[in-house]
Amino acid sequence: MDVSPPVLSPSDDSFVVSAVVTHSGGKLASDEVVQVYGAYQANSTGVASYPLQQLLAFTRLHDLQPGSATPVSLSVPRSALTLMSPGGVMQVAPGMWAIYIGGGPPSNTKYGGGAVLVSTLTVQPEAMPA
Repeated sequence: MDVSPPVLSPSDDSFVVSAVVTHSGGKLASDEVVQVYGAYQANSTGVASYPLQQLLAFTRLHDLQPGSATPVSLSVPRSALTLMSPGGVMQVAPGMWAIYIGGGPPSNTKYGGGAVLVSTLTVQPEAMPA
């Protein structure tokens, strides 16, 4: 798994999460929904509250053949990292984010799903208005 760039500056509109999806089970072709989740790592930047994880992007891969390895890249807009400040203002939350990619949310192990690959993304704060 790769997150590029690993540090998101205020001038970056998006970042890309890349991985390889391997069809390692069964003898039939199948589809897979690849999902990217973000989990904000709490710090003292003034975020009022935040979800444990939030869906950032997804795509469906069709007709994956048994034994195949398919590269996938998902572009995630900066705006997907928006959380609410204590003052009730929605803003991109600066700091560390854990980024997950897989067939479901990180905590979902039902049906063999769940995001298993993890990386980090550092979001730099936006400049304060003068």
